[in-house]
Amino acid sequence: MRTAAGAVATYSFTVNVRQPEGQPTGQGGTGNPGLDIRFTGSNPQVSAVSVKPATQPLVAYLAGDSTVCDQPTAPYTRCGQMITTAVHPGAVIANYADSGESSGRFLSNSALFPALLSKVRANDPVFIQFGHNDKQTSASAFRGNLTSMITRVRAKGASRSW
Repeated sequence: MRTAAGAVATYSFTVNVRQPEGQPTGQGGTGNPGLDIRFTGSNPQVSAVSVKPATQPLVAYLAGDSTVCDQPTAPYTRCGQMITTAVHPGAVIANYADSGESSGRFLSNSALFPALLSKVRANDPVFIQFGHNDKQTSASAFRGNLTSMITRVRAKGASRSW
């Protein structure tokens, strides 16, 4: 966000802070505990920062492979990291995508789909994207894996309007 020279602006946003940060299996490191805020530009000036826990934010969950996951270092970024700029205050992205995962491995790894599913509440949207690492998966197994994820997410009452 840019603010004109001499102007004062207030920005508000909600973030999902989780441990480990980044990819759920710790690929690329587990990040730093807590929340990192970075101010950039030729002369950034901040007069105040306030942090408070969000109560019941809308959480959009992401399940996928390297095309979606949080990458640990610039300039590598994926769609799961870029979508956060389009989310309004009061809503967050919880990115459970993990590099190198096929749909079957994602389903069975306790740090991935089971961890995501344990947090989903009624009306939370869940976005699922797989395919790149499923080249060796048969079409019927791939369809079954996706159907299993969708069925289990819907059973938790997640939003169907996406």
